[in-house]
Amino acid sequence: MQALTIPFHAGPISIVADCPQGEGLLRRLAVVLELETTDCTENIAQNAVVFLSNKPPKGEWRTWEGAVRLPAKVFWRPEEGKFHYQLEEEINYADDAPLCWRTLVRVFHQCASNRILLTDSLQMHGALLRMNDSAIILFANCGVGKSTACGRFERGGGKVLGDDKIMLHLAEDGTVYAQPAPTWSRPIFSPKMHFAFSQVLPLRGLFRLTRGKGDEIHPASAVIWHAELLQGSFNYFERPLDWADADLHRRISARNVILIDRLWKLFPPLEIAGDLNGNLYGNLSAWLNDHET
Repeated sequence: MQALTIPFHAGPISIVADCPQGEGLLRRLAVVLELETTDCTENIAQNAVVFLSNKPPKGEWRTWEGAVRLPAKVFWRPEEGKFHYQLEEEINYADDAPLCWRTLVRVFHQCASNRILLTDSLQMHGALLRMNDSAIILFANCGVGKSTACGRFERGGGKVLGDDKIMLHLAEDGTVYAQPAPTWSRPIFSPKMHFAFSQVLPLRGLFRLTRGKGDEIHPASAVIWHAELLQGSFNYFERPLDWADADLHRRISARNVILIDRLWKLFPPLEIAGDLNGNLYGNLSAWLNDHET
């Protein structure tokens, strides 16, 4: 029996496999996340968020009512946020790239939903930038220019940790921690994929990206800032819309609203006027220096 532990800052998530098909999936997921699988202990098995097996689950489980899109039966315990995949024995999931892709998407959807429902965690759509030992997030609707801004930031000397999906954890002391999350918007087996998923940084700034002049930083409309941040928190779960049943969508939505309201109180609504000829890295560096805590 093999286990893969995904190191969310809010607490690790364990995925356990007890069959060759599931172990193959774990190995592939470990490569994507740059993690290592380990031998499964009894404690990890009991607390697994996702269980990959070729047998049905024991005890009381509900049949999963969302889309599956792979040859497997899915069961869950909504009160615990746990899932059980009953994989078909004759299929090698890890060798079939499209099938593996769909399975990995499902697994991470469910891991992320577990964090959101059971801890003060949030997943959002945006660019995660590293400056010294702190994190900066740029968020915007699709097509505004986050990926282009990431390129400008790197050319200025900064480090981009992710430009699509981000996991946030709101700690009890008011610190917000950010880490990159796996993204499925690019070919999952591309050699350019790099996550460094274990990197967790305290979040210092949360900026709405717009189009303007000079990469200037200025106050944003609080209403628009809040609305776009809330919209971005649903991005990962929108595609496909039927990946989960209506009850789970409702519960995630309710949690997102609560956590976005907390972020709103922790970070002033600011925006960056994105400009191809601007100085994004320099402007963010100056802003950080001016707002040292």
